[in-house]
Amino acid sequence: MEVIICLTPDPTAQAGRACRPIRITIPLPNPPFSVCDIMDTIRALLRSCYSQYGWLRVLQICGIPMGISPAPYMANLFLGWYEYCFLLQRYHPSCTPVAAAILDTFRFSKRFLDDLLALNNRHLSSFLFRHDVGPLPAHGLLGLYPPCLDVPVQEHPHLPAAHIPFLDILLVHQPTTGATPTSRFTTRLYDKRDQPAFHDVRLSRYIPRCSNVNEAAKRNIFASQFHRLRAIILDIDDFALQAARLVVALTRQGYSFGQLLQRTNDALLALPHLFPIQRRTTHRDLFPRIQRQAQVLLALPPTLYPLGPVPVGCRRW
Repeated sequence: MEVIICLTPDPTAQAGRACRPIRITIPLPNPPFSVCDIMDTIRALLRSCYSQYGWLRVLQICGIPMGISPAPYMANLFLGWYEYCFLLQRYHPSCTPVAAAILDTFRFSKRFLDDLLALNNRHLSSFLFRHDVGPLPAHGLLGLYPPCLDVPVQEHPHLPAAHIPFLDILLVHQPTTGATPTSRFTTRLYDKRDQPAFHDVRLSRYIPRCSNVNEAAKRNIFASQFHRLRAIILDIDDFALQAARLVVALTRQGYSFGQLLQRTNDALLALPHLFPIQRRTTHRDLFPRIQRQAQVLLALPPTLYPLGPVPVGCRRW
């Protein structure tokens, strides 16, 4: 490994470069673990996943145990290798122009662990699985994933056709009309707990104010969730609604409604680059809008809003 350190003054150097770099070569030590050690560790993790149900203890013998720290890395490595081999066919000498065009359609696909999103890819269903046995499919391309994987197609009948959920993001396709019709995507928050199946179920999204969790963790709930909303939402109207829902959700868990609104205003003032164009034109009243929506949602009966009442014994904060 070579490290460049700039310590020696150089009076002949140009402005802004007033030092002569020194190159130092640092030998890397031998790796503490060999490949065999890593493979033994992985085998031990895969063979030591037990779950206990009452008096019954069950050993998982298929798949990657969920909950262990390396599980996401192992899943990404396993699936990523198949994706790499699939796209590598693009550079094979025998790849025809038609096959190259098919492979190019997978550029608009995104996967996070076991969630796969593909936009405008009519070839996904035909090349979703590999054909290791028997004749190759059309155009001589191997499929994407091994046949042992179960990749069900998700159905969302409660969403419009132009809405596509992916993780906690809702992609919304918005075509425009005019002399040159165009289209764009915007993002909103997608929460699986908002599905119709959960309307009659009280779900505790955040820890109550009266819980025994340390105070710093409870104070950080609002900040972390606010930054999560601003990071994934591009639709400013949905951002205002979700920010109001966050305030109401924490209020119903015993936190102070006034202090939550004050923290919302402080966060907006500290982030002038958040929706800069809209906040200068059509949404100058972003905080008053969040405040009004929070007041409306808070006035709804708890049975009509899936946030639940304030837990018994909790004090307002």
